[in-house]
Amino acid sequence: MSRDGSANDATVRITSKAAFSRIVNGTEEIVAGWFDDIVYLDRRKLLYKVSIGSALVYNTKPKYGVVNSSGKLIIPVEYNDISYLKCDIIKAIKDFTNSSGITISRYDLFDLKGNLILRFDNQVQSVSALFNTILVKYNNGTFALYNLSGERLNSCDQNYTSCNYSPFIYCNSPGLLVSLTDTNGITTVYDAKKNWREVLSPTAGNVSFMRSEIVVTLNGKETHYNPLGIEI
Repeated sequence: MSRDGSANDATVRITSKAAFSRIVNGTEEIVAGWFDDIVYLDRRKLLYKVSIGSALVYNTKPKYGVVNSSGKLIIPVEYNDISYLKCDIIKAIKDFTNSSGITISRYDLFDLKGNLILRFDNQVQSVSALFNTILVKYNNGTFALYNLSGERLNSCDQNYTSCNYSPFIYCNSPGLLVSLTDTNGITTVYDAKKNWREVLSPTAGNVSFMRSEIVVTLNGKETHYNPLGIEI
């Protein structure tokens, strides 16, 4: 079964166990090599996840790469897993076996053109998207935030032990409240959709979100704030 997607004046056609091709002026052109499988990585961005090798055919685990809508291989077919993050970042994981026989994982993060922007060697548990930001959880349980250029956020440039978030709409304006607790137990609240503007200054209290309110509990007393950081 094939699935079609448009790419400029061409039609991209992907078929399981077939070549990646496109139709230009009624003529089919093979624009990438043969793969064992080709699926959409993200349909809207016209990115395709390709693989070579399968347990059924080769008795091996497949390796994955990424092809763009022009048929260009922008990420080599050498990764154990590839996924698309909603902040327009491609996450690729490559497993290695060290000299002790232990499997370790490397995380490579690419932009949509296949440019490498971040690499983490055996120190990361997970990588996810938080609005327009890359959220990295390290093996020691701490979190760090990076922009889409691979740089640490200026406003949140340290490691954190806790990261919680809650979307809200206040006065018809949407936002995303994010609470970050540092290694000293101090929590600061930001609005990620307002360029990570600080909403609530650092506090030693426990911070939680209730609807569109920020609740700070300190010494058994609750204080409520609106999404602008004003006490209510």
